[in-house]
Order: sequence, then C-alpha cells, then structure tokens
Amino acid sequence: MKVLFLYPSKWGRGITPIWVASHTSLLRHHGHKVSYFDCTFFAEWTDNENETNTLRGQYKSSDYDFSELSSCSSLISSLEETISDFQPDIVMWSAISSHIHGEGEYVNLYYGLDILTQIKKPIHTNYVTGGIRVTAEYESVLSHPYIDYILIGDSEFPLLDLVNYLSQPLNRQKLPALLPPGVVSRKQQPIKQPRVKLSDLPPYDYTIFPDKAFKRPYNGVIYNAVDYELSRGCPYTCSYCVETAIQTYYGHTTSNKAGVLDGASEYLTAKSIENVLSEFSQFTQLNIEYIRYQDTNFLTVHRQLLLALADFYSTNYINLPFGYIETRPESITPSSVKLLKALKIDGVGMGIETSAESFRTDELHRFASQEKTIKAFELLRQAGIRRTSYNVIGFPNQTEEDILSTIAFNKQLNPDNITCAFYSPFVGTVSYNKSLHTLNALSFNESTIDPQIRSIVPDLSISPDKLKYYKDHFTSLCRS
Repeated sequence: MKVLFLYPSKWGRGITPIWVASHTSLLRHHGHKVSYFDCTFFAEWTDNENETNTLRGQYKSSDYDFSELSSCSSLISSLEETISDFQPDIVMWSAISSHIHGEGEYVNLYYGLDILTQIKKPIHTNYVTGGIRVTAEYESVLSHPYIDYILIGDSEFPLLDLVNYLSQPLNRQKLPALLPPGVVSRKQQPIKQPRVKLSDLPPYDYTIFPDKAFKRPYNGVIYNAVDYELSRGCPYTCSYCVETAIQTYYGHTTSNKAGVLDGASEYLTAKSIENVLSEFSQFTQLNIEYIRYQDTNFLTVHRQLLLALADFYSTNYINLPFGYIETRPESITPSSVKLLKALKIDGVGMGIETSAESFRTDELHRFASQEKTIKAFELLRQAGIRRTSYNVIGFPNQTEEDILSTIAFNKQLNPDNITCAFYSPFVGTVSYNKSLHTLNALSFNESTIDPQIRSIVPDLSISPDKLKYYKDHFTSLCRS
C-alpha cells in the first residue's frame, strides 16, 4: 500500500514533524511505501512566523533566508502532481506525538482540510487524519465529507492496521464489521486502543525528510536539526494545556494536590535505549548538529533512559549533537543540571505563563512557586545553559496588571530568550470550557486558531489592540 503524509505547516522554517518519522518507520518496516509532501516551503502558503518573531526580538537574527528555500510554485498544483505520480491509497495528515505544543500542531487538521478541499479527491484514495483535535472531539471532525477515517490517540499502530485492512481488495469496497481499535469511520463508533509503547516501534525514520527540512536557525546560527522525542506524555494537569485532552482519552482524569496526574506512570511512555542509539546513529549519517527535544517535560523522562543516554554521550561526546529541551522550574536541581550538561543541553525552555502565583494555582492548575522559578533560572545561568521563558497573555480573567507584573518578573529572571504567545483555548481542556461563553460572544471560529500565529481575545476587559501591543513588544518591555 502507498501512504502519502501531508504536512501543512505555515511556520516558515525547517521542521521534521515527529509523527511523520514514527509512522514512516512502522509502515516501511511492514513493507508499505511512504512519501512526504511538505507545505512549509511554499511562499504562497507560509506565514513565516520565524521572520515575525525575529522582528519582535523573540528570536536572534540569523542568515536563515526562507526565500532561498521556498518555492513560488503553486502549492495545489504541486500536490496534485505528487498525488498523480505517487497514486497513494491513503493521504494522512496530523497525528499525536510529543510535538503537540510546537509549531502550530493543533491547527494542522484545519490547514490540511483547507488544502485538500481545493483539489479533486482521487476515487481510490482514502483521506485519513488524527491528532489532538480529533482525539478531543472526533464526532465533529468526522462529519467533514472529505474525511474517510480518523485515528484517535496514538495512531502508529491504528494506521498500520487500517493500511493492512485496506490492502485486501474486497475490504476496500465493504466496511468491516469491526474496524481496528483507534480507527473510526462515520459508520462505526471508536474502540479505544491502549497507549502506544514507544519501545514497540522501530527506530524512527528521518530519511523521509528533504534536506531543507533540517535547516534551522537557533540563537543566530543555522544548524542541521531535528525534532525528536525520547518519551510521550506529561504527568502534569494544567487546565489550559492540550495534553489534558489526551490524558482524558486514556482515562486519566484526576490528579493530586500538586497537579500531578494519578496513574502517571501508566500514561507516560518512553523509547528503549537501543532504539534511541539507533536513531542517533542515523543522525550521524544525516550530519545532525542540533536536537530540538519535544518531550513535554524532559526531566520527567525515565531517569534510567536519560542516564543511559548520558553514558553514551560520555564515550562519544565530540561527535554527538547538542540539544534544547523544555521542562518545569521545579525539576531544575543541582543534580538535574549536571545531567543536562552531560547530555550537551545548550538551552532550556520553561513556562512562566504568568507571574501571579494565585492565578497560576487557581485558574491554571499549575503549581510552581516564584522561589523555585528564580532558583531554577539561576542554577542554569551558573552552569552556562541558556534559559528561555515562555509567557502567555490573554488568559480568561487575566488583568493588565498581571501582564505588567509578568513583564517585571521576566526582568528579574533575566532569561537569555523571552517568548510571548496569546492564550489559545484548546478543545477538551478545562480552560476551554470556561471560555465558551466569551468565545460565543466573540462569534469565535475555532478553525482559525493557531497557538503560535492566530490570536483570540477571551477577556474583553483588555482591548484587542492593547493585547496586541503587549504581544508585539513583550520582549523589548522585559529588556527595558
């Protein structure tokens, strides 16, 4: 069978979506053919957020020239030509990985539909999609006439099962009595599949990506880079976080007083060290210099796996890529900093979100004290590891005073990099449900959400123009 992966990103720089690498390896391992169509580099399509954030001062200026890598060809014509040449049995876009927070993954479902509805659907091709939005509310997604099947939750094995089923000629013409777990059609309700064990997947295949997808600006320098996951899942239950929609799907809906998910050890999944080392060998062949670890919370990855990888680095240190991770301030300790240095971690991103502790606790269900945050940033500074603070404005019930105090807190922390994003209400989260009345008042169209690019204004007490001002000038205000 032939499967075409469509990646409808508008980010404006190279990306190697993790789900494409994981699904590619499994399908190829079982003898199926895979091709890849990346929308990122079509000038007519991409918003080039990389350039925008550089102008805002959130990214350091570099020689990365998107225009040199982009194409002036028609995106639609190019996709039609690819489909005509490859003749895929399935076109799939959007899936779950640890990349869920990055590069607008949440909105790729809609971007994919925007593109595919502009071409004539081949008679013998099935359109299949998955991902966060599908998992959170599959019925509304499946109502779209262009979608034949959806995959809920981790979709590597459900896709393989679907491909194997459709490979039988008689089955293509008749819906099965029972679709595989995790596969849903308009005629059948979902059967839940267990969380994937990443150790059961073959090493991810990054050879599917074109060379320009590896080019990435980081702190003013262009590197060959990959997006990567050691694990999947987060043990925390922040009320605004899209991760909670996946937790709910897998039956984890309660947490302790510290906001830690009950049964977190059953929800989290990690790769085997054997697979990790095989993937690192592949990175050597691809001349990868930099790894953007997309693990939702890097320092909650199984410690034995991190120590095993650190041991590998200790004997191969010079030839291995450095990396950037995301974690929580309370996980930064002298011992964890020592581990990060052993793993050649160059930068750490941590969510400040907002400086008001009571707001973080009561509204966001996020328990991270100012004291621990200050200590974390200082420990990393002393170790020579770059620090990035992630900030969000426009939360429901957030005041302008809170935004100003968050700016003041960033001045105190003095991070190496500062980013600011608008709050986006992810379907399936507690914050989304609280926001519904305001969103309805705004005639909110959720298909326009992009947590990295689009903006909505859930708190009408702060004008849209004022919120935009703080977003555009957040970094400069923190530096002044």
